[in-house]
Amino acid sequence: TSFIRLWTLQSGTDDASLHCKAPQQPSQSAQDNSTPEQVIMSNELQLVQPSKIISGSGERVVLIFKSTLPELSSSFTVEFKGEKQISVARATKENPYTLVLDSPDHPPETTKATVKCDNKFLGNTVIEFVSKLHQLEKLLSDVTKPTEFMCQSLGAKDMTS
Repeated sequence: TSFIRLWTLQSGTDDASLHCKAPQQPSQSAQDNSTPEQVIMSNELQLVQPSKIISGSGERVVLIFKSTLPELSSSFTVEFKGEKQISVARATKENPYTLVLDSPDHPPETTKATVKCDNKFLGNTVIEFVSKLHQLEKLLSDVTKPTEFMCQSLGAKDMTS
């Protein structure tokens, strides 16, 4: 199962285990100085689904890699780093190329998601956490008559007609 642990911005990394061989890591300056908006998906990550997560939903996130992942005994974590908070979630290996995790309870913001195996870098991407209200706003903005749509959705009569 997964767990969620919150870290402060001053958190450091522990010594890495020897049995985890990570893909090539980007240069330190490119990795540390980038803001979430500037980060693009690393070469090792093939797909992240979904790329937008409703805050507090515990939604299942799937990460698919191009290369095979380290052996089963490895510990996989995903750090979601935003301006408001840093959240860390444990991921489980679904198959040689796929990690699965439950999204952490993170506030709405754009985050840099960094995937690690025993504290060694595997890849990174941008994941956006959005509020339920934002999702509702987006749904209603695509509808020509939002009031009528909401009345139909809730099974209520439209008082304006």
